Amino acid sequence: MRALDIVLKYEPEILEIIPQSLEAGQSFVISLEKTDSSSGIYSFSAISPESDIKSGTIALWKIRPLKSGVKTVLSLNEALSEIYTSEESSLGFSAADLEINL
Repeated sequence: MRALDIVLKYEPEILEIIPQSLEAGQSFVISLEKTDSSSGIYSFSAISPESDIKSGTIALWKIRPLKSGVKTVLSLNEALSEIYTSEESSLGFSAADLEINL
């Protein structure tokens, strides 16, 4: 397992996720920690099941805001067009399809 740093910029209704690298079929578990309330910048740490994450690849994900303290799994489909998320809750997992810009 290798950690992948992700920085998010909060805008109304949108979080912009900028990862170092993400390839089809990879999944990441992320948890939210807001680092600076005045700037609206959120810091995420992502753990990948892959040990050989390539660095330097920049992608922009625009997704619905995530709740603080909620662990979310992000994965990219083979067509590189959708991100699937599942949020932990007391009732288990619920999934939603979200748009992606690469």
